[in-house]
Amino acid sequence: CALATQPIGFVDVGAYDGDTLESAARHLPLREAWAFEPDADNFPRLAERARHLTPQTTCLPCGASSINGTLAFAGGHGEASALGAGGNTRIQVVRLDDCLPNARVDYLKLDVEGHELDALSGAEALIRRHRPLLAIAGYHRWDDLWRIPEWIAGLGLDYRLRLRIHAHNGFDAVFYAY
Repeated sequence: CALATQPIGFVDVGAYDGDTLESAARHLPLREAWAFEPDADNFPRLAERARHLTPQTTCLPCGASSINGTLAFAGGHGEASALGAGGNTRIQVVRLDDCLPNARVDYLKLDVEGHELDALSGAEALIRRHRPLLAIAGYHRWDDLWRIPEWIAGLGLDYRLRLRIHAHNGFDAVFYAY
């Protein structure tokens, strides 16, 4: 893959404690990175892990969506914290198009517990402008198995799409678009 030889801009939305970010820093030649994690319990662990990574990573304590605003959030559930009406708090969410308007993004990872399509919608201009490799969680909602590929195909950017199951139980099914 051409990305593996050139320094890349990496965006990790739903960064949890930085485990994926750390793996990306080990295996990819990162130029810069941005990590989004709205859970107040997870964010300090993400920031601490990112502090030791190269390149410097910008950590943002917010989520990504199709709007800039606040949404209900069920926090304190580790990697399963999620946006939703049953949330125990409210968090700031941003459109990636607005938050990273001048950033060169080559790889976009989204694992936002069922809010993937909203986050993709808020990143449409970024995706159209840079055509990053996409790694999108596809297992949180039963209809994501066709809604996510349909959305990506609707861009008309001729992405090739693959679904990879990273765990035997069906969790961690990820769509890769390249």
